[in-house]
Amino acid sequence: MNYFGLATVVVIACYILSVASTDVQRNVRNNFCNNTCNNNICGDHRERAVIPSNGSCTQYFVCVGGNPQPNTCPKGHWFNPEESRCDSSVNEKCNPAEEFKCPPTGIVFLPHDEYCDKYFMCFAGFPVLTSCADGLYFDRESLKCDYPEVAECMLEKCPLSTEPFEIVFLPSNVDCEKYYICYNGKAIEQYCAPGIHWNAVTNQCDFVENARCSYEEPEEPQQPLPHEIACGDGIYFEAHPKSCDHFFICSFGLSVMLECAPGFKFDDKNNWCNFPEHVECKTKSKTKTFHGHSSSVLTLEDIVYNRFL
Repeated sequence: MNYFGLATVVVIACYILSVASTDVQRNVRNNFCNNTCNNNICGDHRERAVIPSNGSCTQYFVCVGGNPQPNTCPKGHWFNPEESRCDSSVNEKCNPAEEFKCPPTGIVFLPHDEYCDKYFMCFAGFPVLTSCADGLYFDRESLKCDYPEVAECMLEKCPLSTEPFEIVFLPSNVDCEKYYICYNGKAIEQYCAPGIHWNAVTNQCDFVENARCSYEEPEEPQQPLPHEIACGDGIYFEAHPKSCDHFFICSFGLSVMLECAPGFKFDDKNNWCNFPEHVECKTKSKTKTFHGHSSSVLTLEDIVYNRFL
């Protein structure tokens, strides 16, 4: 056994002894909303309401016209949700260096590292913590919320119970230096030393050339054609006027058109793709009646929108 393998065994042994003597709080792998949350940030909040960001302790939203406008506190400040303002006092729980980092440009979708049903939507560097509808998981391949069996969330692969001396390891899907130890159904996040990768074959930290770890970063959603819809300031969702399967995301005056996973419809009340039976979708296609039968009539507006479908 090499040095890295020995170090891994020592760390695991110490962890098992610690959890055997203390009551460790269970880390929930998925956080189903059960109809108690959604992606409508402003919701029923009053005009100019200030709302903390779940994606960063230094950022917050201001509701303007029912839409959230992102803001960032000055350097050295953090957002105090109790006083609804930026605060310069010491906050041990807020460390910007350890927060989720978004690419500085574009609209990017990235998986959450602890929850199967959550993901980050990055808007020009601003992270927005987003939830899938109840019962769905985020699929990092399609960048859509889908059935759990389709999404294949790695955090769900820990067995519910593990014998103390039959340790289950899981590699990370997004970081070669990271791996997980399964204990009582909980995925314990671990890291190899800097520059060393997790070897999924030998279940130990190893040299890069031996580990042969590789992963693909999620691709950015295809950027939209210009002027699809008129967008105001802020970050918000818009239902597609001609399709229940599609929707728009408005980001700082620009729009992106996205499509739900097959079998799901856009729910404009909760701002996510949902099961069809939970969605009230009304398109704006005009209809005419011929001899008692209704027939859909395509207008010029329909044809323009259908170009993008």
